Amino acid sequence: MSVEYAVVGMVTSACLPIVAEAELQGVTCIDIKIETLFRPIIDFHLGRLSYAFLIDSRGRVLLHPLLPKPESYKHEPIFLDMESVEISEATMSIKASMIRFIYVVFIQTLNETNCLL
Repeated sequence: MSVEYAVVGMVTSACLPIVAEAELQGVTCIDIKIETLFRPIIDFHLGRLSYAFLIDSRGRVLLHPLLPKPESYKHEPIFLDMESVEISEATMSIKASMIRFIYVVFIQTLNETNCLL
């Protein structure tokens, strides 16, 4: 564990290319605390039976009410597959739909920033 991790907790970086006249000029990045990034999902409540959760492009759960909150992690977390925490007949179709959405948003972001795959 790095000293920085112990002080600020888990951090992720968001980076975008700087493109001018179809040529890469540079890259700009920002480090974001995971707790700050996930706070709207952690705090989401819409009635007694609702909650929000987050998966990555492989269907691994990044955030779920049944899992520890990011600020409580002392080491890098182990991510579970969605089926480990969401047990219903619709889980597989929900997971596929969420992964498709992640892919579409990613492609739209690349197109909006003039970045090619």
